[in-house]
Amino acid sequence: MNTTLRVSSWNIREGILMNGPDLAGPDLAGPHLADPDLTAAEALAAEASAQRPDVLALQEVPFGPKGGSALLDTVAARTGLTQVLSCPLSSAMHHRNGRSGIALLSRRPWLAREETLLPNPDLVGGTAHHPVTSWDKGVLAGLLTWQQQQLWLGCAHLYPFQRLGTEADAPAVLPVWQHLANFLLRLGTAPLVLCADFNTERRELLTDLLPERPLRRSIRERTSHRGLAVDDILYDPVLSLNSSSVHHSVSDHALCSVELEVLP
Repeated sequence: MNTTLRVSSWNIREGILMNGPDLAGPDLAGPHLADPDLTAAEALAAEASAQRPDVLALQEVPFGPKGGSALLDTVAARTGLTQVLSCPLSSAMHHRNGRSGIALLSRRPWLAREETLLPNPDLVGGTAHHPVTSWDKGVLAGLLTWQQQQLWLGCAHLYPFQRLGTEADAPAVLPVWQHLANFLLRLGTAPLVLCADFNTERRELLTDLLPERPLRRSIRERTSHRGLAVDDILYDPVLSLNSSSVHHSVSDHALCSVELEVLP
């Protein structure tokens, strides 16, 4: 009986690859891309498939104005992770009239879903000529059964604190962490695996708020193009961590993967 669960998490930058600007076109040749004829969606799917995940969490997923995502459809079809939960959150950064959000893809059916927007702290950063204001971020969770055990899988994307001119523990930001913690506590007692781009290395800003639901970090290597360990897969201690890996490839964030032991 297979008791392992493989989970991957990836911020895919709205499908804008490190070595090519076009979401759908073939002009993506570069040192990370084995096949220059692949579209961005196909390249992302190929990278994810190589990790053989049972669940894939994605941040910065591109959506159309009506909520559909051709990229997400391609990744789901090519990875075999056809059970999809998605949540557009805000206007896209790289696609005119598009949306950006988060998604969870699974081999097994989802039994339930929960989601919430995080409080927007109304931060302003950037420069005088190119100001940046905080946009909506959120968290999505799906419930599934694995080895007769119900599990919550979560996907979250936090604010880019430094880009917005603040720190992750600034007073204006603390309600964001509290809201996220409260959301996770409301999920109940089923074991939780939380995949997230935290945009900070300080996991304790969340975990210290969860004494009733302790979570362990699995990723400590650098995951962003700035050399910081901002992405992680947190897991419930009733699960055992067999292995973890960080794979730098076509996005500006690394593809993070874990293998967890799930006992019935």
